[in-house]
Amino acid sequence: MPLALQTTQGMVLAHAVANELRARRILLPTVALIEKMCAIALTRAEREAFRRLTSGLTDKHRAALDAVLLVRPGGSSSILSWFRQPPGAPSANAVLAHLARLRAVRALDLASPYIRCQKSRFERCVAPQGNRKDGRVRSRRPQRRR
Repeated sequence: MPLALQTTQGMVLAHAVANELRARRILLPTVALIEKMCAIALTRAEREAFRRLTSGLTDKHRAALDAVLLVRPGGSSSILSWFRQPPGAPSANAVLAHLARLRAVRALDLASPYIRCQKSRFERCVAPQGNRKDGRVRSRRPQRRR
């Protein structure tokens, strides 16, 4: 599981499992069984990463982070995807929009050492969750006619 905590790529994990079994001189099981073992390890690693990510959060922080996954008022995407937008061209409006995103992130009131410590886990685990959530929200919107 230590390798599963470092990567989300199933093939990397499968190669590591096969290499470890060969090093211990154990016959390799079927591909389906190795695949299942890797899926279980990745699921456990994801749960462990989420547990580590959220262990230091208060109820106030949890509620604020849950709200980040909601669709912005007057918008069509989540607040998380709004946070992740690039700054854009160097113009006054782009700078103002970037400052608005910065103020919104700071309003979450998460301690910066906690953020620095958890950044890689966040990028690997939480950000994809936000992307999947956005996709579900977009799929429910009616399609515009062109």
